Amino acid sequence: MRYEEFKALWERAFRQAGPPQIGVRGDESIDLGNVSRHYEACFEGITRPEPFHISAKLSWRWDALASARTATTEEDMLTGLFGDRTGKRTARPWVRVDVSLHASLMDQQRVPVPDPSIWGGWLREVETRMEPLLPQSSDLSRRGDLLVTGWRGQPTLQVRFTGEGQPLIGHVELEAWQGIEVPRHWDDPARRADPSPHKALEDLAGRVREAVGTWGELAKVLLPAQRGLH
Repeated sequence: MRYEEFKALWERAFRQAGPPQIGVRGDESIDLGNVSRHYEACFEGITRPEPFHISAKLSWRWDALASARTATTEEDMLTGLFGDRTGKRTARPWVRVDVSLHASLMDQQRVPVPDPSIWGGWLREVETRMEPLLPQSSDLSRRGDLLVTGWRGQPTLQVRFTGEGQPLIGHVELEAWQGIEVPRHWDDPARRADPSPHKALEDLAGRVREAVGTWGELAKVLLPAQRGLH
């Protein structure tokens, strides 16, 4: 599968199942140093949990090796690398999709930083509610090596201070990434084709849509009026 084919499936999946996109299309760029291609798109929540603005940024990179590999068949790629295609086995390539969820406040909005005890409970709630949506996952390779296929970090809090020195919430962010397998292009018509990533992209788009909504609900818990509930 080539870059253009993957991008077309991505855009179709996120139009059908993803959250509302900011802008008509994602931003594309090429790194002239390593000839890798980069795609980035921003999304926002369906509802706005005042006073927070909720958004998400998703990006992925298609490196030069992926472009070279998908420009021809898998058999020709093996011949070009090793001079012989017989007896060689390959694994499906995959694309790492980086996800970052944002909850931000304008400078004039004053939301105090929560106490450590409240922050700790909030982190546990984030862990529980985000695990089904942006899971941390792994798999074993044919050689028995552990392969990480999905990751999620801890939320980070950006703090700003008033003139009196009171710490206020400025921005809360959660970063994660998910792996999407890409089909190989075989020359042998008798070989079973790799599955299309369309279903995986649709699933990711739906989970991101739900994650954006959940992130807004979680951000509201940080408001002083809601902190007594957790």
